[in-house]
Amino acid sequence: MAIVLLTAGWFGEESDFRGRLFVIRTSAVGMILYTAMIILVAEYQDVVGIIPIFIAPILKGLLAGEHTVFSAFNAYISDATDPRDRTLYMSFIMATMFSGLAVGPLLGSWVIQQTGSLVNIFYINLVGDIGYLLYALFILPESNPFVGQHSTKKRKTIKESLNIFSALHIIVRTRPAHANRYALYQMATIMFLITIIMIPPTLLYAMLKFGWTAYEGGFYMSMSSFVRLIALMVLLPILTRLFKRPGQSRRNDILFDVWMMRAGYLVDAVGLALLAMVPTGGTFYAAGAIQALSMIAQPSTRSLLTMLVKPTEIGELFGAISVVDAFAGIVSQFCVNALYAATVKTMPGLTFYFCAFVALLTSLTAFLVHPTASSEDEVQTDDAPPQSNQPNLATTIAVEAPEVANDLI
Repeated sequence: MAIVLLTAGWFGEESDFRGRLFVIRTSAVGMILYTAMIILVAEYQDVVGIIPIFIAPILKGLLAGEHTVFSAFNAYISDATDPRDRTLYMSFIMATMFSGLAVGPLLGSWVIQQTGSLVNIFYINLVGDIGYLLYALFILPESNPFVGQHSTKKRKTIKESLNIFSALHIIVRTRPAHANRYALYQMATIMFLITIIMIPPTLLYAMLKFGWTAYEGGFYMSMSSFVRLIALMVLLPILTRLFKRPGQSRRNDILFDVWMMRAGYLVDAVGLALLAMVPTGGTFYAAGAIQALSMIAQPSTRSLLTMLVKPTEIGELFGAISVVDAFAGIVSQFCVNALYAATVKTMPGLTFYFCAFVALLTSLTAFLVHPTASSEDEVQTDDAPPQSNQPNLATTIAVEAPEVANDLI
């Protein structure tokens, strides 16, 4: 997380200058080196020791780790889709990720059972990483139409790039043309709050209260991933078709995303509170399913972010959001996890009530975001003139296909 704080802003801005493929390819190299080091220790520990295990995650973070490359994927989808359809396509991309999370453990267990070796998983993973790099090098097209067109935009120096607060400058300077003045501040707050409670100690709590083992925990995780998949692939597309009409104004598109955020994070609060209140393992499954439905808010949140800045600054914005996410992840370790450790003997459900309160606060913050009456398509900033709206490129849903195939193992 600390490395992401230092590098995410730089990679985000570079994706605007050099293109999204620069970040995606760099990430592929980082994953190859990471997996290769793990294999090296597993096969030749007597020779190399265990030092590469500590070097591998640092190197992976420096070469555009998961948070950074996911921001590049979001920027890629933003480039390749019309704003009106962006929420739907971001939903599909997230759905492919949860498909991988649902299938991956099962496939990995089958490989171990058939081969009797855990190391084979990493060899298969390495093949997937190499395939991902080749795909990004020779097949995946560049989505950013503004590469090489930033002659008036000054690049940050190395010193500025290492300053984690400089990455947040875009949030301060941008004045959204279609939303209220402080919409970006409020969206950054929403991302910060929801990231803090993204991984509550659900399975630890269930093992303590209901005596669950890894068997029941595996079923719970599969159920949760399946419900998220349904929410992204079925529920959100239905809502999109019902409430997003062709020819609608940008104001209506923003209103749709805002209401998805408000409703989704409210459902998250209800689900988290129910997790603390339910008396049996069966009802715990039901509460988890309700909480998983809150996933409908995630694509709308990221889609709305792209409508608040110029197309030439989307990468920089997602770099700033990666910094916010990374900082929230660090805070979560000292907040949610520490709270559970301190109250597990006396009131283990308190952590879920706290998470529910934060989710409710997130939903209320979303009520502060609202569209303006402006019908213009540009975004005004304090230090740059408005730019024309982005072109509608050919939609490329295959952005994340190699990464998902890699995550299946």
